[in-house]
Amino acid sequence: MYKRTPFSLAILSLILLSQLAACASSQPNLTEGETTTNASDETTTVAEETSEYVSPGVDYEGETFTIAAMDLDMVYAVTNYTMISHDEETGDVINDAIVQMTRKVEEDLNVNLELYPLTNDDRASIDKVTRFIYAGEDEIQATFPYTVALKNYLGTPSLLLDLNSIPTLDLSHSWWDQSSIEAYNIGGKQYTAVGDICFFAKCAPIVNFFNKQLLEEYSLDDPYEMVFDGTWTIDKMIELGRAAANDVNGNSTVDLEDTFGCIAESTSLGYFFTGAGIDWSTRNGDEIKITVYNEKSMDIADMLVPFFRDKTVTMLPNDYTGYTDVFQELFLPQFMANRSLFFSNQLLLALDFREMEADFGVLPLPKYDENQENYRSTTNDHWLDHMVVPATNARLELTGHVLDAMGYYSQQLVTPAFIETTVLDKTLRDENSEAIIEMIYDTQVYDIALAFNWGGLTGIVGNMINNNTTNFSSLYASSESAILAAMDKTMEELLDT
Repeated sequence: MYKRTPFSLAILSLILLSQLAACASSQPNLTEGETTTNASDETTTVAEETSEYVSPGVDYEGETFTIAAMDLDMVYAVTNYTMISHDEETGDVINDAIVQMTRKVEEDLNVNLELYPLTNDDRASIDKVTRFIYAGEDEIQATFPYTVALKNYLGTPSLLLDLNSIPTLDLSHSWWDQSSIEAYNIGGKQYTAVGDICFFAKCAPIVNFFNKQLLEEYSLDDPYEMVFDGTWTIDKMIELGRAAANDVNGNSTVDLEDTFGCIAESTSLGYFFTGAGIDWSTRNGDEIKITVYNEKSMDIADMLVPFFRDKTVTMLPNDYTGYTDVFQELFLPQFMANRSLFFSNQLLLALDFREMEADFGVLPLPKYDENQENYRSTTNDHWLDHMVVPATNARLELTGHVLDAMGYYSQQLVTPAFIETTVLDKTLRDENSEAIIEMIYDTQVYDIALAFNWGGLTGIVGNMINNNTTNFSSLYASSESAILAAMDKTMEELLDT
């Protein structure tokens, strides 16, 4: 998620094996008194201050700092956690890391962190928080909307504080993702940022899970080798996926007893665009151009739409009705029962796959071709959370101290617990996936066109899968004026503030 910043490097210092040891030199050094415990003992790293973070030496006398964030949901394994917690330590490494982070921040600053609970649906909206803002009430000091809701905050900049106006907040620190800061800076104003403090951002990257048992059964080439030698491309993924698709019961009918090549969704095409080097927009200062429509993206659509819409090869939500949640009720069980080679979805599913008997691995989104220099990653807009501060927040000194402290202790405690102990040691089970997870976080792409989704741009791309068409030229041409008008309106409002 973080482009060559210590978010991913902090992970490296704990998890990468000898072949990645050279990266460890980029880590903040531990001070005397800092101790860690073995992750296999189901305990959590305990961190003291590094040279980068120094407790500000303030005493807020128990003042309450309220954060609007997701409450326990229990739908997916990752939603068993909240971003702050006063619960007891239980031996669950993520829970214990969050409890320790909360305690450390409260002790450092003598504050009381309080959660204003939001449901999953609330985080896709802004209504629960903006009712306080419109009433002029300083009830919420910070909140963490999904990308899909972010545009509703950013589109009305009077709702938010420019983070640059908070004197005690230092966004240059390693626990803030500098790529997000660059992408979301408009007219010199910074209304949002992503960092270690954003709990669900850790699990939002889109990856390709693959079933190792099926790979062996069908004697398929090792995709890990392809990733590391730079040959993991869209063509290779399609080749492997088609090779794994099989009419297992021999009834010449597509049914749930068959083996599929891939599980995907309509948004997958947009994810693969980004992975294959397509920039949805480009910027020159505050001048933005929509660049997703080009010869390359049309070629990618020509490759992937037939693959995704072949019902003998790919499982799509559109093709399976009668489920309340097709992912929970059908797709996860299918993959865990070794009935699909690939599952293209967000990293958070690794926590659900802990119950899977067969081994599985994780791959980045494939390149367009072998000439593409780097792999690139993107996120699900219903999981990537962003930090914003309501305009009604009048306690700026307190706010900066709390947010930086939470960012630092999340970097030192929560991020390693999530990545090293749960996702890697307990789930992915192999050193190749460790290196690839680091790569995925390290190559995170933020794009302002995706954040605002001007003119329903992402839906236009997704509809190529929904409607089984590769005619991107016609679809884009019919919407271009609406896309550009929406973009111009947004930029005018933001630059006039």
